[in-house]
Amino acid sequence: MCQSTSRSGAASRNGRSKVSEALDLVWRRADVQGHVISQAELAVWPSGDRETIIDLGLIRRTTDATALICEDCGEPHSAEIVRDARRPELPYYLCPRIGRVPVAEEATHQWEVDFDGLAALIRKALGLGGKASMLTPSRIWLLGRQQHAGGFWELFLVRGICWPDGVGLLDQCLRLQQSPAPVLLAPRRVPSAEILGKRSWAIRSLSEVASIDESKLAMDDQVLIAAGATVLLGASSSRSGSTAKRLPRSIGTPEAVAAAIKYMESKGLTETQFGNQFQSTDRTVRSFRKSGKMRRSTFEAMAKSMGLTIEELLRGELAKSDRR
Repeated sequence: MCQSTSRSGAASRNGRSKVSEALDLVWRRADVQGHVISQAELAVWPSGDRETIIDLGLIRRTTDATALICEDCGEPHSAEIVRDARRPELPYYLCPRIGRVPVAEEATHQWEVDFDGLAALIRKALGLGGKASMLTPSRIWLLGRQQHAGGFWELFLVRGICWPDGVGLLDQCLRLQQSPAPVLLAPRRVPSAEILGKRSWAIRSLSEVASIDESKLAMDDQVLIAAGATVLLGASSSRSGSTAKRLPRSIGTPEAVAAAIKYMESKGLTETQFGNQFQSTDRTVRSFRKSGKMRRSTFEAMAKSMGLTIEELLRGELAKSDRR
């Protein structure tokens, strides 16, 4: 179960403009897998709101629509957009009742949330320190860190946390697991406590903390600071009550085993040759194929020899040159 969060009431009390309504539509759509925002949807936004969101880089053009809804004949229906190779700049569609109907080029435009741009804007708005990086392509970003009471908490942007693979993908992100105090930002929907179980993440939504202030993205840093302080306190209590949590010595997934086998097949390598490639042995390779686990340092060396990061190999990915 996932929950939607919003602070539209607070937005009204604080006197924010109607751009918050358009911004909330952006966060709603960002939670949808394979989302797009059509030009027709964008056209009904107040022009100032639309221009601000586009100028900020919160959304970007994606592939043009290949179909739209015909409303000219009085009976709305889906119609495929046709582009004549001789005049592709003049698209049209065919309606069975009224025939050929021209389409404005702009009407085919589609937009999507630019998460890379969003990550950069959040980092700038909060003045985060440390190194920022994309941890999982198009899904998880480390935005930076902020000091608090002798420690620091780290902020991560997560796309699709409520998708079927969302929480599992976070469990596989080693950099997130290594964070001393992780605070996660999702667009609008966040997992319930039942789904999260004993995971110690603090999760907040952009619909709670993000707004537009004088054509800039503004963040409610107090909400995030409080979340970071809570996670830090929990981590401190855990350390004082027991031995500090350590990362598992052995790691691996069935997907990683399958990827290693495909890699050996594509390269024509024996287990001995493959093991030698990352300074190991055929015995280690056989054990990995059987158990699905390997010592962390050896797994990292194996991934590196395959041209992959640990996270990519755990997901069962292969370098482009090794895919069939």
